[in-house]
Amino acid sequence: MLAIKSFFELLTVTGGTDLRDNFRQDQANFDEGSPKTFYVNDRSSSYIVGVFGQADLAIRTNLIFSAGLRYDHYSAFGDTLNPRFGLMYQPWTPTAFKLLYGRAFRAPNAYEFNYAAPGYRPNPNLQPETIDTAEVVWEQAVHRAVKLSASGFYYQVDGLISLDDDAGTLIFRNLNNARAFGTELAAESRWAAGWFARVSYTGQRVEDSDTGKELSNAPRQLAKFHLRVPLLKDHLFAAAEVQYVGSVKAVQSGRVDDYWVANLTLLSRELVKGLEISASVYNLFDERYAITGSEEHLQRILPQDGRSFRVKLTYKF
Repeated sequence: MLAIKSFFELLTVTGGTDLRDNFRQDQANFDEGSPKTFYVNDRSSSYIVGVFGQADLAIRTNLIFSAGLRYDHYSAFGDTLNPRFGLMYQPWTPTAFKLLYGRAFRAPNAYEFNYAAPGYRPNPNLQPETIDTAEVVWEQAVHRAVKLSASGFYYQVDGLISLDDDAGTLIFRNLNNARAFGTELAAESRWAAGWFARVSYTGQRVEDSDTGKELSNAPRQLAKFHLRVPLLKDHLFAAAEVQYVGSVKAVQSGRVDDYWVANLTLLSRELVKGLEISASVYNLFDERYAITGSEEHLQRILPQDGRSFRVKLTYKF
């Protein structure tokens, strides 16, 4: 009994459920006029039932093993079961190593399932994309306010949902398998006064698992800088963010140029009890950039928005 009690004192188990009812999913495609000319006017519904659990076992004070499992049932396509595992080792207080593995999925959305219009055909047999991920992580505290991290990763994606041209009719199918591998380097710092900064860089390659050819819309390089500054302690913050996205292979032909954008946000919390206000400027310097189009677009690249603004108010009671 003592051994059993000791084991359960080292074990932490959590679990839960996830129930969702998408009682109305509308899609429409029409030309304005009197009357309107409808090409698509679809109404559908779906539901999702999920159950998940996780167990964390402290093998030693500095060695933890974690295992989790999630089951989901989608009314659209059926069942999916996804595990995840982790081993966390902290040989010294400022140093930690992690070995992580997980499986996840992306369910087809209503557009991919049901869109039926001139030139398109629905696919009720569409299945979710799945991804298996493996990652090795090193984290190092170099100061009580500064932490460094480095990771290497490998992802395997099966059943990618893509548009397929079937004798002049577009249809979504599970066509390709892909793999991605690379590394991420990051540094972050937190100060007691509320300042926070983080910078990260990712280098990666994403390719077709069968041919080894680079996939479209997959940047080889990504970088990000984030800075948050308290203007009024615990109540008013300013946050700046700079993102860099490297060149990508275009879906149709050629490559799309790299770009960077900067965003700025002011955020207030509890200046008035229960009220949160934020004001953001996106693409602060009005950078002109574009992303690749997809198979259904006539354009090879799609220009993106210039400078834009958003104000958001949230009240909780």
